Amino acid sequence: PFNFSTSALIGCILLFLIFISGFSLKWLLKWLFPPVLTMLVLLFLLLFYLPDNTLPRMTTWKNRICAKEYKLLEHVVDCSTYNAKVYHNNQQVNRALGAINRGGLLGVGAGKSQYKVILSQSKSDFIYAILLEEYGLLGGLVILFFYLFFYQRILRLSIKSNDDFPRLLLLGLGGVVLLQALLHMAVTTNLLPVTGQTLPLVSKGGSSIIVTSLAFGIILNISHQINIQEDK
Repeated sequence: PFNFSTSALIGCILLFLIFISGFSLKWLLKWLFPPVLTMLVLLFLLLFYLPDNTLPRMTTWKNRICAKEYKLLEHVVDCSTYNAKVYHNNQQVNRALGAINRGGLLGVGAGKSQYKVILSQSKSDFIYAILLEEYGLLGGLVILFFYLFFYQRILRLSIKSNDDFPRLLLLGLGGVVLLQALLHMAVTTNLLPVTGQTLPLVSKGGSSIIVTSLAFGIILNISHQINIQEDK
């Protein structure tokens, strides 16, 4: 199935790598602006003319706009068939916010979460809400600090690298881990719409853990090679 959030995440990382590679910003905008504008026009046309229930994800976006979650776009789509009782369902977000509120500053204690039973995808897509419930705001900030510290180490390694390829590979792989974590936290705290991104190395999962572990293995290998270069 089409996963917009993962595609957008990869796209942002690619643009970041192209930018820091030294490409001209004018050249980037020249070749990037037309396709992005075309995609936005097609998206709005689909939202406006596509019949309900044709594409589930499109229907979800339309319903969120009609529920006035995104007030700037409410005049773009046709909301004549919208029924708040049928479509407007924010159970996941509301329960995640309830878990965060219950945790408070210090949390209720490890393993004492009540929302992990009633919150859908509490072990994967909304694991950060459970962590905030059990360990509180301070625990959540500690987790955020670890991800930021991880990328700070990535930046230090990339500066030490003498070659462009390992430097860009480090920044790209580290950026994927950091942005995925930030996206997961933003969704859990209702700063962004629900996307289904996991929290790297924390959320339960199969393919996500495998891919993240491969990324860390490559990062550690490049770090080892850079340390060998410095010793020489």
